[in-house]
Amino acid sequence: MNKLILTVRLKSIILKTNVRKKTKNLDQEIVSTNGNRYDVNLIQRTHVPIYWIDKPNEVRRSKWFYSSERDSRFIPFDEQMNEQLEVKIFFI
Repeated sequence: MNKLILTVRLKSIILKTNVRKKTKNLDQEIVSTNGNRYDVNLIQRTHVPIYWIDKPNEVRRSKWFYSSERDSRFIPFDEQMNEQLEVKIFFI
C-alpha cells in the first residue's frame, strides 16, 4: 500500500468537524475524518485508521503541490518548502 499523504488545513477541519477526543495531554487533539474511519492527530500530524491496524501516516498542511512524472496525483510539499515558496513567490 502506498503511503497516504493528506493535506489538512487546521482551521477548516476544526470548523467543519467536531473534535472527537480531547484529552489533558497536549499531544492529543484528535479529529475524525473519512466517514469516521480515521483519526487525525492535529498536533502530531498523523493519520491512523480506527477499525483496523496499520501504521500511522503523515499529514501535511500545505498550499503548494507537485505532480510526479510517474503518477497523476498531486502531492503536497512539506511545510518548510511551503514557507520557502511563499517567501520566494510573494516577496520577490
